[in-house]
Amino acid sequence: MRLTAQNFGKDWQAWGKWWNESSRQPAYNPEIIRWWNGQPEPGKLADSLDESDRKFISDLQVSVVSPK
Repeated sequence: MRLTAQNFGKDWQAWGKWWNESSRQPAYNPEIIRWWNGQPEPGKLADSLDESDRKFISDLQVSVVSPK
């Protein structure tokens, strides 16, 4: 948000619309690209990203709290 002065949260379609209306390149394409076979199906991608984010934050908190 700081770089774009926009905040569409996790709404990829809104970000894509803003990107295309701003004549950015390459143009946003709403089609999800499958980069690897283990990637979640398009309808489950947002949930998978949310889960990954929660795990990442949780791991950070544990490593910050736990002295080594």
